[in-house]
Amino acid sequence: MNSIILDFEMNPVKREYEEEYDICSKEIIEIGAIKLDENLGEISSYMSYLKPEYNDEVDFIVNEMTGISYDMLVNQRTFSEVISEFASWCSDGGDFKIYAWSNCDRVQFMKELTLKDIKVSNELCTMINNWYDFQKIFDKEVKSYHSTSLENALKMVGLEFEGKAHDGLEDAKNTARLFSCFNSPDFGRIRESLRRKNDEERKEMEKTQ
Repeated sequence: MNSIILDFEMNPVKREYEEEYDICSKEIIEIGAIKLDENLGEISSYMSYLKPEYNDEVDFIVNEMTGISYDMLVNQRTFSEVISEFASWCSDGGDFKIYAWSNCDRVQFMKELTLKDIKVSNELCTMINNWYDFQKIFDKEVKSYHSTSLENALKMVGLEFEGKAHDGLEDAKNTARLFSCFNSPDFGRIRESLRRKNDEERKEMEKTQ
């Protein structure tokens, strides 16, 4: 069973597209993903920029965070043109599960399929049905009382974020590093330490309420 660790970067749909905005307020403009084998070794990676269909510019805040400009997207393929290729990449090599940090990427993926009237093929259906919120899984294991950022989760297990944040492929690589640690034999010791720490912090917060 392979594991796909992915991250999307997104750009707002222009508000002038009222009906489209109501269906899906953002569009994916970058896909970054890492494929791991059952031994957590990296098999391959996938990265693609996508041209938005409902905006002819990149939002200022998105540009500041990601470094992505519209010039970088204008000659790229659209989500509709790329998604079958990406689905085939995911399934190449056998059964797989998808993991992303939070459920936002899965929600976006499903809304964008609807927005762009893309037929849900067997490959796309397999992706949707085998997609997991790694942030939720991690927080449950360490008994975190709030949603942990990827950067903080890495620090909690003794790792530092590598590369540029809000870059689809770099975020996926860092999530994959955390995923590998999470599934290693040593994580049991780390988990118990984090649970004790989070229990103590929770008790302190309860005292102040």
